[in-house]
Amino acid sequence: MKKVNIILSTYNGEKYLPIQMDSLLNQSYPNITIYIRDDGSSDGTLRIIKEYQRQQGNKKIILLEDNEGNLGYVKSFMKIIRNCDPADYYAFCDQDDYWLSDKIERAVQHLSSLESDKCLLYTSAYAVCDSKLNVIDSGHEPMPLEELSVGKSLSLYDGGWLLGFTCVINDELRIKAFNNEITDMYSHDIWVQAVAVAMKGIQVYDKKVTAYFRRHENTTSVAETGMAKSVLDAWKYRWNETFGNGKMFERLKSGVVSFHSAFMQDVTQEEDILFLKLFVGDKGKLIKRIKKVFYPYRLKKGFFVEIAWRFAILLGKI
Repeated sequence: MKKVNIILSTYNGEKYLPIQMDSLLNQSYPNITIYIRDDGSSDGTLRIIKEYQRQQGNKKIILLEDNEGNLGYVKSFMKIIRNCDPADYYAFCDQDDYWLSDKIERAVQHLSSLESDKCLLYTSAYAVCDSKLNVIDSGHEPMPLEELSVGKSLSLYDGGWLLGFTCVINDELRIKAFNNEITDMYSHDIWVQAVAVAMKGIQVYDKKVTAYFRRHENTTSVAETGMAKSVLDAWKYRWNETFGNGKMFERLKSGVVSFHSAFMQDVTQEEDILFLKLFVGDKGKLIKRIKKVFYPYRLKKGFFVEIAWRFAILLGKI
């Protein structure tokens, strides 16, 4: 039976964590291990985790304890996935969502039918819910990998962005995406998608809803979830990130540099090679900025967002 590691980083999640933990423990697929690292919580999160661990045993729930405190959700996640025991598949998990009981079982069924020596990425549909798990909307279908590029993945191309809690990857993709030479990335979900594109991996999309994505007052930012609470919030966020003090382009830059260093030798598509060569270098020189402005491939799906990005590039944002 295939082994599945569930990867969960927690931070001040006492309000919703028990419901999520119960949903993980109620999975119909039996061969799972839940790996958790707490990222410096100041509430009762750690106490809750240890109580579940006491009830279930140290083999079912493994708490990775260190003295590094708050690393931020990306580095905390990387810490877990690099230090957990090997498995056939790895499922990304958020602390405040809710998984339907067949989520892992469906992922294993889909992935086990594919070539194991390829980078494999499973994603599923999801439902957007309020704080009480009342369904607000159903999730969108992500763009297939074969229609994406590395540039579109790293620049959060609309319709191509996966949400981490829908993802299950195989060990081949884990080894490629999270090797120890990589020190910086946007977030684990965006990163594995870009790596899967570069490695010509196989993506399977399950149209069945397998998880509820909870939206509440403490839900992480648009940068971390890809969603805003309102249209106005979305536009405010985009404006600040593109022309204000947002860190989007800074994150994009560091992500491109890391990706170029780790995977340039594996990239074969002309579009991807050009993107990495253009966007990894000095952003300050006018000639380089002009070349980036006239990059011949789309970075964003919406026309006006694309124009805004090109203008921001001309201003030296990246």
